[in-house]
Amino acid sequence: MMNTNILNINNWLPLDTFIEKHPQFTANQLRWMIRNSKHNGFDTVHTKIGRRIYICENSFGSYLEKGAESAGRLGQGVRNDAT
Repeated sequence: MMNTNILNINNWLPLDTFIEKHPQFTANQLRWMIRNSKHNGFDTVHTKIGRRIYICENSFGSYLEKGAESAGRLGQGVRNDAT
């Protein structure tokens, strides 16, 4: 079954628009993820049309969630102390 979130064209944002909407991610971070997408699974989150890069917001959220789950961070409280 195909993910319907990916099919919704409104979920796809140009890279610069995605960064404006989500300033916690920098262009350099996202470009690094794109360059390494064959190894880190980010190829399911972005696409290129011509020279323009688009990122699917919903897929990006799922990608981050999977990364947090695999690192064992999901559901853990954030700690500010360095112990």
